[in-house]
Amino acid sequence: MTRQKQRRKRDSKDKGTEKANKDRRQKTEEQRNKKTNEQGENITKEEDRTRTLQKKKIKNENITEEDENRKEREHYRRRREQKRTR
Repeated sequence: MTRQKQRRKRDSKDKGTEKANKDRRQKTEEQRNKKTNEQGENITKEEDRTRTLQKKKIKNENITEEDENRKEREHYRRRREQKRTR
């Protein structure tokens, strides 16, 4: 194959992948923008952001001190086990 033919072939492949990537990005952007609430109404990005932050806040408030202590103990237990296996 000549260099010119190779270049043309490569360029046509690049155009195809660029178009596919563009289409994929466009679809994901549309999906992102199509979020709806429980009533089926469309939600803006800002509303969605506030909702997720509220959910995280509620989740963090429900964690008790006992849970934190248990997680910490498990963490250190795993670390000790890792040191033993080395």
